[in-house]
Amino acid sequence: MEDQGGRTLHAEHFGRKTDGEFAAYCEKKEFIGSSVDGLPAPPLPLPPRTV
Repeated sequence: MEDQGGRTLHAEHFGRKTDGEFAAYCEKKEFIGSSVDGLPAPPLPLPPRTV
C-alpha cells in the first residue's frame, strides 16, 4: 500500500462555489462549537477565501 496524497474532492467542490453560495451553504448547517476532541471550532461567519 502506498500513500498517494490527500483527497481533493471537497476542495474542488467548494472551489467551484462563489462566496455567496458558500455562505448560503454554511447558513443551512448547524454550528457545532467544538470538535470531537474538544478543540474550539472556527467562529462563524468564516472569513472570505483568498485564492
